[in-house]
Amino acid sequence: HLSVFGNPIQIPFTFLQMHHHLTSLDLNPLTNVTELSQYFLDGCGGLMKVDLSPLSKVTVLPLGFMQRCSGLTSLDLSPLSNVVMIEGGFLGYCTSLMALD
Repeated sequence: HLSVFGNPIQIPFTFLQMHHHLTSLDLNPLTNVTELSQYFLDGCGGLMKVDLSPLSKVTVLPLGFMQRCSGLTSLDLSPLSNVVMIEGGFLGYCTSLMALD
């Protein structure tokens, strides 16, 4: 459970990258995060659903954000309304993604 990390404001490089067998993830402990690392959630192909609302303070989606999340079929991006910049690889290779809100 991510609550073991307290209330970080920055996520370190490659945090949660390539966790193929991760099927669910509660991001609520990350509500204070304002800066994500490159490749955050990259290669988490087992994730089928992710609630991004705890990341509402994030303003930049870094390189490789949620890239290769091949298990995702839909994703609600509305919680990311503060994002002003998206770097390369955003949702790249999410081959099952059928709906974006």
